[in-house]
Amino acid sequence: MTSVASPAHPSSAASPPSSAAPPSSQRVAVLTALVANLIVAGAKLGAFAITTSSALLAEALHSFADTANEVLLLVGARRATRPADLRHPFGHARYEPPRER
Repeated sequence: MTSVASPAHPSSAASPPSSAAPPSSQRVAVLTALVANLIVAGAKLGAFAITTSSALLAEALHSFADTANEVLLLVGARRATRPADLRHPFGHARYEPPRER
């Protein structure tokens, strides 16, 4: 008789998440977009300072909001890599229950 290991095994909850993981292509894409949005927001803010155009100020704020969204994406992606524990037996990534047929 063989036993099947439970995803909520206590030893998996004791090990801390690894922070030395190589960056994924998704992470690289989000970081690239974050840097690009910061540059664009800075350029728009500079143009606003020169022209005092309210449209440029609105666009700069919109670019800063996009940057904040990318920071949230990075935080969420990092949290999703945490291993399973007693409270989250399937891990912290997205889980969909099986569908009825």
